[in-house]
Amino acid sequence: MKLKVNTAPTIEPVTIKEAKEHLRLNVDESDQDVYLKSLIKAATVYTEDVLLKRALLQQTFEYYLDWFPDGNALLIPRPPLISVTSIIYTDSGGTAATLSSSCYDVDTVSEPGRAVLNYGEIWPSTTLATNNPIKTTFVAGYGTKQSDVPENIKQAMKVMIAEMYENREDTVAIRSIQKLNTIERLTIPYRIFTCKQDN
Repeated sequence: MKLKVNTAPTIEPVTIKEAKEHLRLNVDESDQDVYLKSLIKAATVYTEDVLLKRALLQQTFEYYLDWFPDGNALLIPRPPLISVTSIIYTDSGGTAATLSSSCYDVDTVSEPGRAVLNYGEIWPSTTLATNNPIKTTFVAGYGTKQSDVPENIKQAMKVMIAEMYENREDTVAIRSIQKLNTIERLTIPYRIFTCKQDN
């Protein structure tokens, strides 16, 4: 399984102003903006890729598999799923084909989301290429605006940003441990612990 971002968001879930307000910095001074941007980016990457396994702001992904699932549902990582653009598969001869969208229904309610075969449909039985032959392109995220991201997640990111701002080296201080516990409490309802494909 391989997942890569095709079209990334142009903004981050937390604004510089929000970070400054959380850090009790003067929002009108810009001398630390570049550094704060780097902290916000680091918090975003950690939250999406490690902590939650979620897409926060709307973005387009390419998800690669080596074979179709045994069951009738292709699990799609990085909820919340908005839509599936296409499922393209390549056979052993190098010919690519697009699975008709009439063959499956897109489940945007489940987490992770799914492409579920309709009744009477089966996954293609062609001999697939050996290297990432199935590419699912999909759109995921809470929305296009910072305000679309759940406040608990944004608050956890602000705690991370504050921790990195105040402690610029590794630390095991009691306050740092308390902040980690705060992040845990804020984000546990949103965590995706697995997206194991049944195949």
